[in-house]
Amino acid sequence: MFHMKNVFMKFPIFTLLFFLSFSLLSQTNFRMTNPLVEDILKGNYDPQEYESDSVILDPRVIFQAIQNQVEPDRLRSYLETLSSFETRHSSSDTLSPTTGIGAARRWIFDQFATYGSATPSSEGISRLQATFFQFDGSICGVEQHRNVCAVLPGSQTEDKSIVIVEAHMDSRCEDECDITCTAQGMEDNGSGTAMVMELARVLSQFQFERTIVFMLTTGEEQGLFGAEAFVNYCMDEDIEIHAVFNNDIVGGILCGKTSSPPSCPFEGAIDSTQVRLFSSGKIHRQFCRWIKLEYMEETLPLVEVPMMLSMMNVADRGGRGGDHLPFTRRDYRSMRFTSSYENGNASIMPSYVDHQHSSRDVLGVDTNGDGELDSLFVDFNYLSRNTVINGVSISAAAINPQQPVFSFEVEPDSILWTVEDPLQLNHYRISRRTKSIDYDTIFTFTGVSYGRVPRYATTTLFDEELLSGASVDNDGIESFFSEEDVFLSISATDELSTYKGAAFLLQNVSNPFRSSTVISYQLTSLNKINRLEIELTDMLGRQVHRFDGPKLLGINSFSYYPSPGMQGTYNYSLLINGKVTDTKRMVVMH
Repeated sequence: MFHMKNVFMKFPIFTLLFFLSFSLLSQTNFRMTNPLVEDILKGNYDPQEYESDSVILDPRVIFQAIQNQVEPDRLRSYLETLSSFETRHSSSDTLSPTTGIGAARRWIFDQFATYGSATPSSEGISRLQATFFQFDGSICGVEQHRNVCAVLPGSQTEDKSIVIVEAHMDSRCEDECDITCTAQGMEDNGSGTAMVMELARVLSQFQFERTIVFMLTTGEEQGLFGAEAFVNYCMDEDIEIHAVFNNDIVGGILCGKTSSPPSCPFEGAIDSTQVRLFSSGKIHRQFCRWIKLEYMEETLPLVEVPMMLSMMNVADRGGRGGDHLPFTRRDYRSMRFTSSYENGNASIMPSYVDHQHSSRDVLGVDTNGDGELDSLFVDFNYLSRNTVINGVSISAAAINPQQPVFSFEVEPDSILWTVEDPLQLNHYRISRRTKSIDYDTIFTFTGVSYGRVPRYATTTLFDEELLSGASVDNDGIESFFSEEDVFLSISATDELSTYKGAAFLLQNVSNPFRSSTVISYQLTSLNKINRLEIELTDMLGRQVHRFDGPKLLGINSFSYYPSPGMQGTYNYSLLINGKVTDTKRMVVMH
């Protein structure tokens, strides 16, 4: 994980930006060692040469196969091999067959090539093409470096945009240029490396409309060098980018003594059912919302253990940076997955005892002396669940329709939407949200190219509402949502202003849930509160339940038991005197 804390301390922000721009843009001499790959990335190839013998077109069949075929034990085996190289420092040994970055990247390349050999096209060509992406750039005194890539050609070349899933394979100790220390880097970022390898193995069995690039970068720990080189290469060669999924620290579940904010609560805390989605900027945050929607609607019904996808309102952790940022800076749709809890903040202080950026970032420890690791720092089931989340979203992004152009116009009690859609799909979804980072409601329209959604009426306390739209193809896969249009909500009444800040909902616990959950809300004043209710609605705004709630100062809680057959995502709202004052979301599992 590139760590910017000490740089920030030494330089003012404008100097830092100049320094980073100069050092990163100095990378030159980009080259793909596999000559076929450059033509594939540019869309200059015959898709029939890479066509699979058995084409599966139903995306739900693919999604189910991803859930079935991602293997925790295989993820562990990748990590065990990665740990055997002792270090994957970007500037470590490139000649040894057993240690250093050279041995690691050759092994990864061979694995990619093996996956390709296992999935030949109908013409006998490897459908997954392995390559090194070579570039020049000074990292700790070494001038030439290589990312490892595997490229799965798309089934068409009309839309030449590519989908990238990346992680950095390099590791480090406290001194960023110590090339000989033992730096197994199991959480940071062996976990992401193993994930990308498993995604390449599983997804290469299928055929997608867009080309998918599985990329393991180098030089991330010294300044995002590998990702920066690749985005500059794409810009130089006019390679179109549809979306970028970055995975960095995605397998650990243990909170360290330190961690970079937004952080885990206390040392030793564990979280194996949540993953964080980092992004900054309009298109990138819309991308995260789309990923979460795909999880809620496509992945959640398939899984045994549900996950919470928590969208972060920042590009990355405080003082930290990852390989999505070079793409974000160029306005390519991009984001980052990271574990809910992290073991360390990558500090170089003498008192630092956590794992990140140290020789302590290992797979686990042998506590009973029998020669076997029995206390593991990477949870392979958790890593597997995060891999499935990625796999389904990547697959959907590789087949989803192009984003059409939506227009919104305010009417007295509704908002009229119209769409310019060259595909004329006549199946659209309109999202609406208020102050929450996530969507509040999604409206679905079929057989039309325009429609209306109701305004948030005078019964709300929200200052503004934000609307965007997506098209839906014949397989039910959404395009990315358009940029949000912002409208001022209808003004709240004077009576409602009395309630603002006096009553608000808390997130239900547990969430997601099956048999029951606890809904809570806090009252700081009872002034003018004659009636208090909780209303549960589906994602189309239809009422499911409505019931009275207790009215006591402080936190009020009650248990909610879903009706038989309830499943999916629901909104629950706090109503005072019949007026909505706050809304949150819950998920009922099957």
